[in-house]
Amino acid sequence: MPIGAVDYIERSGIAGNCFPSYNAAAPLIHRMWPKVKVAMDSRNDVYGETLYREYVAALNGGSSLEAYLAKWPVDFFLITYGGDRNPEFFRSLEKSPDWKLVYFDDRSVVYLKRTERFRAIIERDGYALISPAIPGTLQVTPEDAPLWLAEAERAVAAAPNDWSPHQYKAKALLALDRLDESEAATRRLLSINPKAYFGWADLGYLHLLKDESRAAEEDFARCLTLRPDFAPCRQALDRLRSAR
Repeated sequence: MPIGAVDYIERSGIAGNCFPSYNAAAPLIHRMWPKVKVAMDSRNDVYGETLYREYVAALNGGSSLEAYLAKWPVDFFLITYGGDRNPEFFRSLEKSPDWKLVYFDDRSVVYLKRTERFRAIIERDGYALISPAIPGTLQVTPEDAPLWLAEAERAVAAAPNDWSPHQYKAKALLALDRLDESEAATRRLLSINPKAYFGWADLGYLHLLKDESRAAEEDFARCLTLRPDFAPCRQALDRLRSAR
């Protein structure tokens, strides 16, 4: 249950129409109705088949989410994330100029619509650079790295046992040339999610920068055991082995 997120919504005075995860609406209704009304909850028979199908389609993101938002008035999202959510859903929200991530913990996120009544909350709490509910794929520049690091550390504090914020933190520290700290953040990521092949790739590149080729070779090999078709690790490992 998204208790932390509901606490945040209540504390921040967020009201209006919420698009929640199917399993997240109950505590929101209990705490916030009638100030908050939800698009769906686990009593799906109340809503009917047509609305339920529209809701489920919207959770796939892309054009289905766009069509839903064009039809129904939504003021904010309360969404649980992880393996049970389509990453395209979050990418759709992140790419849209209409939504801003303001809350993140180890299970839930809250996105607010960019409206005047939410402006102060967005300015106070909005994540401007990172998207901690989805893996980080953007490269961090040294100029932006201090701001990235500040947001990443905020996300790590909110969800210390979730791997994604540690990835952002590691990337920011790498851009700041703080290699030992970046390695520590990457190892923390991998301790939480040992199957994160990209984490082993990042660790390999860190070891290359530290002139630790043997350790880098082991990292790239570990990456390929998890993702044999990951070309960057294959190419890096081949170069290391040919240079022996």
